[in-house]
Amino acid sequence: MTDDRGGLWRKNGELVRIGTIVAAASLLVAFLVTCAIMTSTNVNETTDLVYELKREYLKSNVDQLINGMETYRAERLRELAANRGVAEENLSEADVAAVDEEVKQYAKDVIYAADFEDGSYIWVNQVLDFDGGDDYAIRIIHPNLPETVGMRLSTNTMDIAGNYPYREELEGVLTHPEGCYYTYYFKEFHSDTVSEKYAYARLYDRYGWIIAMGVYVNEIDDYADQARGVGSRVGLVGTVVLLTVLGASAAGVYFVSKRRLQDAYDSANAELRHEAHIDALTGCWNRGYGDRLLAEAFSDFRRNEVGCGILMVDIDRFKDVNDTYGHDAGDRALRAVADALRGSFRAVDQVVRWGGDEFVVVLHGFTAEGVVAVEAKLREATARSRIEVDGKAIAMTLSAGLAAFGPEDKGYKPAVARADEALYEAKDGGRDRLCRRL
Repeated sequence: MTDDRGGLWRKNGELVRIGTIVAAASLLVAFLVTCAIMTSTNVNETTDLVYELKREYLKSNVDQLINGMETYRAERLRELAANRGVAEENLSEADVAAVDEEVKQYAKDVIYAADFEDGSYIWVNQVLDFDGGDDYAIRIIHPNLPETVGMRLSTNTMDIAGNYPYREELEGVLTHPEGCYYTYYFKEFHSDTVSEKYAYARLYDRYGWIIAMGVYVNEIDDYADQARGVGSRVGLVGTVVLLTVLGASAAGVYFVSKRRLQDAYDSANAELRHEAHIDALTGCWNRGYGDRLLAEAFSDFRRNEVGCGILMVDIDRFKDVNDTYGHDAGDRALRAVADALRGSFRAVDQVVRWGGDEFVVVLHGFTAEGVVAVEAKLREATARSRIEVDGKAIAMTLSAGLAAFGPEDKGYKPAVARADEALYEAKDGGRDRLCRRL
């Protein structure tokens, strides 16, 4: 009788090897399909996220400029009224007109001095006829095409794709006072290339200005390409590992690689969100995100009765720094104050660049007993607020207004308004001091 056990072992061994190969191949195919699906899904999600963040980014910069102009105007009117020895409402039309010219120059200086890394810039058109048509507006500020400042614009102008951007912009800001978004084709910054642009515009009623900012769509597409790159790199690494580690352990590699792929996307998107909420000049939270922080703090106050203070800080005579030493020194002064505030207050407190040379410090867990501590930290920040220009040390002083959420508040804005009133009291009282509305 022939012993067939050796043949059976060989056959079983071949079956095991074939089964292992089939299992590994199945896992490989499943992993590659998963990578493709996850990459496609995450690329779409990342693209949507980039558009969302770019919308916030554009709106925040335009809103911050307008808030800065309003703050600058209010301060100049107060100063002028104090110098004239009259109430603000009794200033002459000539005085108010002179201040308005200063505000417009302030806006031009800020816009032309701004340096956005993604090729963005802010431009301004002054509306002459809100019904549109030829010569409906005049170009006031345009960093990309400064030689066209003073040019008359027409809502009948068409771009290379057949869009009517000026018409869409005008109709958009009239329909949406909070601002509108639109796309069109325009010459890229420092380039002759014409590309699609995604823009935000808002009407500044006081001067009939349409203030707008845009980012080129190819910048958004670059983020999508980066997302594809993440998927490709993780997929390649996972494939190599799956081919190397055959058998049961491959299943573990499959799930680990899949998790790492998702983690890579989550990490990239979290970083993207963070960057979009930062003021590029000072490194503080920007105005758009500051509104969100205050809304969340107020919600916590209502739900959990957690107190929150709002410290509004302004650099005294900041205009003199710009006028005397130049805008580069002014930018350095802003960064110095931002660093001083972050270094003096607690890590839990959040510093926001509110607009122009104004900052807001969100004081979490604040109570009335904490006023003395806030005053001490403000003095510390003031002492740290200095720069050097041509070997000369320049010290700055800070005025501030302090308020807190109260039971009668329906949202965070009334407390912000009280902090603003207290700030102006500090300014009117001689500067370099803290006043409160508690």
